[in-house]
Amino acid sequence: MKFNIKLLNILKRRKRYLSFFLDIEPTAKKTKQNKGQLQKVFIDEMKTWGNRTINGKLALEITAYTNKRTPPRVENFAKNIIDIMHKKEILINPEEAIYLPFIEDKFIKYLKVKYNFIDGTSSIHINIKPFSSFISDIHFVAKELNSMYKMQHKDVDCVDEYLNLIKNKERIINRISQEAYESLLKMTTLDAQKEICDRMSITHEMINQIYPHKLRYFHKFADIYRNWSSILLDTPIRIHLPGIPLKNGAEDDYKGEYRDNIKQQMRQFLAKHPIFNQIQSPIVITTFYMPPKKKKRNYKDIDNIMLEYIMPAMNEVFNPPISMFNMSMEEKRKKGYHKPIPIPESLNGSAIGYEVLELPYNFSQSETGFLRVGFKIENIDRSIMSYIDSEIDKYIKENQYVD
Repeated sequence: MKFNIKLLNILKRRKRYLSFFLDIEPTAKKTKQNKGQLQKVFIDEMKTWGNRTINGKLALEITAYTNKRTPPRVENFAKNIIDIMHKKEILINPEEAIYLPFIEDKFIKYLKVKYNFIDGTSSIHINIKPFSSFISDIHFVAKELNSMYKMQHKDVDCVDEYLNLIKNKERIINRISQEAYESLLKMTTLDAQKEICDRMSITHEMINQIYPHKLRYFHKFADIYRNWSSILLDTPIRIHLPGIPLKNGAEDDYKGEYRDNIKQQMRQFLAKHPIFNQIQSPIVITTFYMPPKKKKRNYKDIDNIMLEYIMPAMNEVFNPPISMFNMSMEEKRKKGYHKPIPIPESLNGSAIGYEVLELPYNFSQSETGFLRVGFKIENIDRSIMSYIDSEIDKYIKENQYVD
């Protein structure tokens, strides 16, 4: 049998991965549930694996499947489940703190949270990896498997097609009906929005660029990688938000001023890109996060920033739909959808998820830190973590027994 050190390293990394399946409904932080009992579910599962608490940086993915008409907004649900996974003050038995999945939410360097709406039983799926292992998996797929999928570009530029449709509205309506034109405009707008959003998403390629594989002579090219990544992040297609809100001294006046500031910048973005005046599909908010250079400053963690500032501002300014083309249940029935999935009324005008990547500590010299915010059309249930895992699963299957 041929010895495969790469396979051995993969299997070794996977021993530290955590995965949870919760047969429960998504709930918000303020709900009066017994959080200690829910935390005990995590602890009991951790005990079956032995003490595998992740003590350092981590990557976290949370996917909620719900059939309820009034689930909480995704940022409220996410904050609740994250707190339950690490807050010691919730513990029923303080001695079981060593079995919590991770130590602090400030160690979360990559976070993906999303709702999927279904007709079956509600549940929550959670995957946690050490951040270094998450990055190593991405490097492995990019370098060894060479299967990182690329954006598929159409022969016709969707944005040009959209602009042409707007410019020639009267001439087109003379050939087709007003109703047909409106339907065509909606579909073309969706294609154009998706094309633009693909350019500001958090992708495998972007993560691989921002956290490059540190080979023998990496130090000679580190500045090139960093400069190229900075150029990609600084494109005007993303919303640029300078400064990170602080944890201490953040009184109501300060919070209000910060919220007003970021909403103003989001509206300026919308004025420059009116194609997003009416978003045609559910969206996931994407954020690149650079903490302040002075690490001792008591700044807010990224999950709190998303909860208190970014998500409320994005929802207010962009008012994203919860269904494709903002169709109601009745409209779906009229159009012949087979048993359409219920649309959660409580989520109208809000994003169905968010994805955050923290940048390396040496990425920028910014004293106050910054955020680069965008969004992507989320009509396919495929995350970075699940895609990378599926590619590595194929590799394991093909290489586990090699003569």
